[in-house]
Amino acid sequence: MNKSKILLVMEQSSFRDELIQELGCNGFEVVNAYDGLEAIKLLRKNSFDGIIAQFSIKRADALELILNIKDFTRKIPIIVIDFKKSNMEEEVKKAGATHFFYFPVNIKTIVKLLK
Repeated sequence: MNKSKILLVMEQSSFRDELIQELGCNGFEVVNAYDGLEAIKLLRKNSFDGIIAQFSIKRADALELILNIKDFTRKIPIIVIDFKKSNMEEEVKKAGATHFFYFPVNIKTIVKLLK
């Protein structure tokens, strides 16, 4: 059985490390991108079953990422996590995010949504 492949677009942090570990323990394959442009390049070359993105990320925020995704991929779950309380939840959801969380968020909730 193939593992579901998740694109994780998030800066280095202990939360990110815990998320990767929990996803791996639950049978997901995690591909990392450290900024928005890297994520867009990965999306153009690979197929993913879900995306978890930090809202405010270098070289293209989550909103830009979502708008780019719509151009070349099938509908997939997109979970956005906002660490800085930017008040962009409504706009990000309108663009296509399936879930939006303000940090802190329970990692098990994210895993459950992806299953």
